[in-house]
Amino acid sequence: MQPPPQRKGKLVQLLRNVQTEQFSKLQQRYQLQTDLLEDVRSYMKQKSGIERDYAQALQKLNAQYTQKRDYSVEDESDQNLRSPLKVWKSYLDQMEDMAKRRITVAEKAQTDVADKIKTVKSNKMTTFKKSQDLFQRIYEELNLSLREMSKCRKAYMELQKLAEIAEKETGEAQDKLKKGETFFKSKATLEKNFSKSSERREICVRQANASRNEYLLSLAALNGHMKRFREIDLTQILKDLDADFYEQMKEYHTSASLMEVEAGLYGQDGFNAIVSNAGLIDRNASITYFLEKNAMFQNKTTYAFEPYGEDKVSTITTDSTVALAVDKEARKLATKYVREQRSLKNKFSKMNALESSQTDETSAPADGQEPPLTVEGLQEAIRKVEKTSKIDGNTQSIERYGNKTRENKRKLLDKPNSDAIVSTFTACFLLLFAIYNDFSMVFIQKWKTFHISYDFEEEP
Repeated sequence: MQPPPQRKGKLVQLLRNVQTEQFSKLQQRYQLQTDLLEDVRSYMKQKSGIERDYAQALQKLNAQYTQKRDYSVEDESDQNLRSPLKVWKSYLDQMEDMAKRRITVAEKAQTDVADKIKTVKSNKMTTFKKSQDLFQRIYEELNLSLREMSKCRKAYMELQKLAEIAEKETGEAQDKLKKGETFFKSKATLEKNFSKSSERREICVRQANASRNEYLLSLAALNGHMKRFREIDLTQILKDLDADFYEQMKEYHTSASLMEVEAGLYGQDGFNAIVSNAGLIDRNASITYFLEKNAMFQNKTTYAFEPYGEDKVSTITTDSTVALAVDKEARKLATKYVREQRSLKNKFSKMNALESSQTDETSAPADGQEPPLTVEGLQEAIRKVEKTSKIDGNTQSIERYGNKTRENKRKLLDKPNSDAIVSTFTACFLLLFAIYNDFSMVFIQKWKTFHISYDFEEEP
């Protein structure tokens, strides 16, 4: 069963509802584009302000540290090395250049993006009003076509209904004529009724056919109008409504991104150079350059023996008068050697263990416990031991007593530091012990001579 035909009012109302929804969607599209343009404009404006403020603050900070000291100091003599001061100055210069570049980027973003969007928004509002008027005119034309189609449809239905009634009456008259029902009417009357019904049917059918054709033509015109609206008019309205929105957005994003890429590449090249220069910082070379450049550190101060009065002796005395003192010093050095040897070995082993584990005890010691060991503490303890032992001075003072001492010292210099320190103690001890033996022999001989001489002079 076919659904009942819709009335004219319903068709027009349905079309108006569809048109209202379509226009609402167009408004949403326009509003979305307008809001997006405003977001981009507002963001670029605020970003430009932030970039400008940041760059100006960075320039101010750089000026403070650039004017703080003199950076005209020459670099290390070796071209493959850089001083920390020069690297720091290059970093400040790079940050200054980056600040200028950020100001340029901020100004360009303001002029190329934020300011242009104002004009685009104004033009877009004018275009939307024109598109809105065009849209309303097209809707009125569609409604007019719909009303014409509805009018033709109504006429067709009425005439088709009359044609069907006439067809039915003609069929009934023909049946009566064939059956010869002449009881109430004569055959001539039946033939006359059939003739009138046939004429009426032909007229109604002809009118129905004409109205049908008109209805079909109006329907085709309406569908063609709707098709044109969907495929041509609506697309053109959307293009007019969008205008150059997509081209402008493409340009804005491309321009803003290229500015950031250029600034990033510029900063990358500059900071890569600073990274390379930072890798050329060398402490030993800087110390050497510092000592060579400052003449006051070139004076090697040495202290010489200052005799008093007519004293002409400037070396260690080895006669019998100092034998006991030498013996005492030898014993003292021997005792100190054993103690310091054990202390140094212990400290070096602890320091190596701490350095290998890369740990530094910083917690406070508990009551009754020794303070925690650190690499710095052990280094300071070793330095004090080396300073108080005066190994080099002692060995240089006693080198003149024979080649054996010089040979032992030369062997000690070829050993690692910790072994050299301990072995130097040993050399000092052995040397002083040898001196002590020599002094003892001389002292005994002198004593015997003195004793014999004393017995020779004894009275009978």
